[in-house]
Amino acid sequence: GSSVDQIDFVPFPLRVSPGRKNSRAPKIHLKLPSDWSRPEKRRRRLHAEFAAERDWEQFHQPRNLLLALVGEVGELAELFQWKSDAEPGPQAWQPKERAALQEELSDVLIYLVALAARCHVDLPRAVISKMDTNRQRYPVHLSRGSACKYTDLPRGTLSENEAVGSGDPASELGNQAST
Repeated sequence: GSSVDQIDFVPFPLRVSPGRKNSRAPKIHLKLPSDWSRPEKRRRRLHAEFAAERDWEQFHQPRNLLLALVGEVGELAELFQWKSDAEPGPQAWQPKERAALQEELSDVLIYLVALAARCHVDLPRAVISKMDTNRQRYPVHLSRGSACKYTDLPRGTLSENEAVGSGDPASELGNQAST
């Protein structure tokens, strides 16, 4: 079998009232096979073939794809609108709602992959790079249980990486500006 890497991350801190911790922040567990970009290449090819058969490439400029993506995210958001946080969540939805969720998530992914392809962004590589950046920006000892953006985290205690100078480019720019 192929080797599997697991990445656990919260994609972004959820905003909560100051001083409150968000115990319900989603933790996403991605189990990525070593050849995980192959399915993305297949999805990209399938979408390209679908669009080519219909002569739709002419409509697939980055701006058009982005606006379509935003529209699909809006349709996805509608599924969650007016649901109570006390409800058990999508896993307990009725089959019709779950089917709609699956369709909208698929639409979002299709347009995201198409936009990345059109912009010549290697999405799997970009995800890994972004996670490396987020690890630097959100050191565990400063960000655990916090919904603060990295620029608002207390920086009085340096992480091992920061102490040896691997640092975040954004913080390095800030340091240059203040000197």
